[in-house]
Amino acid sequence: MRSLNLDMKHAARSAELAGRFETVVRGLENGADGKDATPLADDIDALLGRSTDCLGLRNWQIAAGLLRAVAIDLAIRAAARTGGDVGNHRSRLQVILQGVDEVVDELDDDDLQASLRGGYDAASPQVTKKALLPAILELPLTTLYSAEERDRYPRRFARDGELAPPPKIPVLRLIAYLDNAPVVATQTLRPHTLHTLRFQIRGTEWPATAQRLRLELLSTCPPSLFHVASFETAERTGTGMFEATVTGGIQFNATQSDGAPDLMVSVRAAFTMQDGIMQDVPVVGHNQLRFRISAAATPPTTAASIPAASASGLAPGQFAELLNALLAAYNSQSLRRMLRTKLDVRLDHIAGNGTFADAVHDVIDWADREGRVEQLVRDASAFVPGNEELQRFANEFERIKQCR
Repeated sequence: MRSLNLDMKHAARSAELAGRFETVVRGLENGADGKDATPLADDIDALLGRSTDCLGLRNWQIAAGLLRAVAIDLAIRAAARTGGDVGNHRSRLQVILQGVDEVVDELDDDDLQASLRGGYDAASPQVTKKALLPAILELPLTTLYSAEERDRYPRRFARDGELAPPPKIPVLRLIAYLDNAPVVATQTLRPHTLHTLRFQIRGTEWPATAQRLRLELLSTCPPSLFHVASFETAERTGTGMFEATVTGGIQFNATQSDGAPDLMVSVRAAFTMQDGIMQDVPVVGHNQLRFRISAAATPPTTAASIPAASASGLAPGQFAELLNALLAAYNSQSLRRMLRTKLDVRLDHIAGNGTFADAVHDVIDWADREGRVEQLVRDASAFVPGNEELQRFANEFERIKQCR
């Protein structure tokens, strides 16, 4: 039977953060540069990651999100004065305000909703500090007494007889990209079309006994009308903070009627442990996606009809499939050897300094630009002939190419 864990240290921490929140907001009202806003938002997110789910969390989520929004708004103004990258800041601001707006929509206080929304515009995106700062000071940041339940009968002891520290609770921050564009609002999808969906993941902790991280998209849409590829990282060992990228596809096989509400898709994350148990992990950021399914511009794709290929040779939806196949077949060193010996190109000449998944993404982009996708598929599959997933993709790629 699950019991409620009342943690007084957790409660004291929430009260301390509530006091810091008021101090930081008052400073912003008096013209502070906002350097304290983002660290405070990080501390609030860490607190929420250990808090038992309750209605009071909404106000804390709004507070953290709007602190980040104000800090980014100040960065935009600074970049505009110095000629910096305003566009990148605006994309981040839109993502954050969209997430905040979804939580604000769940509030039961109509006056507070109107007051908060009078201080920002998620569509533009923009923040009006003069209206927003007084509004967020009205947010009731309730004391959070309930934390995650700890082991009431600990059996883990260090060598000196002291109890070993409890394992850290990991939290994931997700940023979603649809067809390589950041998801910033309700996204319009074409029916019967496999769209590329990519998640950039930043985690606070990789559990020592975890092997893979898996993301699942959950929807009330009937399974016959909703298809999504699996999102799973390659195997790795336990570390502290980590970053990863997973790519797959999403497809709806029906068109929405004009008056139908947006389709809501929730993102669930879980680690696959060495014993096969799935350990759920909290998700912040793009933990829920909104979609509209537009009228089809072209007839639905059937088993008898072959999707049109791009100039490079990849049919729609095959980018994500090739990415997953290469990730399953290669690591960084073997991919570097294959590219150098088979395609006469150096990996570091065509890929950035991101994760291995980012590097593979860059390799496919390079092959796409250079018209060498067919050569990449042929030589990559020949270089590792025992990899079933890559061989299946190569066979399907060849079948579609012959039917065009």
